[in-house]
Formats: sequence, structure tokens, C-alpha cells
Amino acid sequence: MSAPLLVGLISGVGAVSAMLLFALSKLFSRQGGGVHVEDGRGRAVLITGCDSGFGHALALRLDRSGFVVFAGCLAPGGGGARALAAESSGSLRILQMDVTSDEDVQRAKKIVQENLPEKGLWAVVNNAGVSDWAEIEWSSVGDFQDMLDVNLFGAIRTAIAFLPLVRASRGADWFCVY
Repeated sequence: MSAPLLVGLISGVGAVSAMLLFALSKLFSRQGGGVHVEDGRGRAVLITGCDSGFGHALALRLDRSGFVVFAGCLAPGGGGARALAAESSGSLRILQMDVTSDEDVQRAKKIVQENLPEKGLWAVVNNAGVSDWAEIEWSSVGDFQDMLDVNLFGAIRTAIAFLPLVRASRGADWFCVY
């Protein structure tokens, strides 16, 4: 696509929900009363936070739609990653990816680069996130720093690493960090 990529930095639960809906609207569209998923043949997608929840479900959905999925997991030997591997096709690849680690992100980038299909990396979904909200009196500065390291800086770290690959393949016309 020729449209420029958009990098949006947003925060807050409402804003995250809005961005997720926008991102999903790009992958899924209504056609003939049903939901159509973009044909993924020859395209790759990287998703962070695939151990459970939304990332896990999206990885399976895109895998079934023909995308080569690189599923970033904090614990690639854990139960969530094992379940993902068991339920997916042979083209889904589970990656060790702690988004707070420059080394993990760069190692994942190298693996993605070495295993891209012909149409390249089409999109990145920065899904990894943690929430440890409590009354501020019960929390430490370290608690908030840990959340920011995953939810903000982890997403930025991933975007900086993978945005050149999305641009090189003329991938999705959006790139969201949430």
C-alpha cells in the first residue's frame, strides 16, 4: 500500500479499546453478512503477548486465514504457548519475546527477517501488556515503572525494531502502538 504508516502513541483503557477496534477493522471486514478476514497468503504478521487472551486468539485467527504468524510469547515453553502451537498450523512460529528486553526483540527480529514469506511483514500487533493497578498508596514507583516498561516502552521498542520491515514490504497502512 502506498499510504504512509501511522504511528500513534496512546494511553488509557478507552483509547486502547478504540485502537484495537480500528486495528481489527483493518484485518476484518464485513462482506455478505459475514466477517471476512484479509487473505494472508504470502504475508506475515508479528503479534506480541500471545501466551494468552487477545494475542493468543488473534494469532490463531490469522494463522487460519493463511498468514504466517510470528507469535511472541514471554514463556515459549509455557502452557499458553504450547496450546497455541498445538492448535495452529505448521506456519505459525512461536518466538521468545520479552518486550522489555532489547536482546529478545532483536533476536525475534532476526528470526522474522530470516523466515519472511514472499510478501514480507504485513503488520505488527503490539499486544503484550500488564496491569497491576491498585490504590496508589498500595503501589510503589517500581510497580508503575514495570507497567510502563511493558505497556509503553515495550511497544515502542517493538515498533522501532519492526517498522522498517513493514515499510519495506509496503504492509498495512497503519502501525499502532498502544
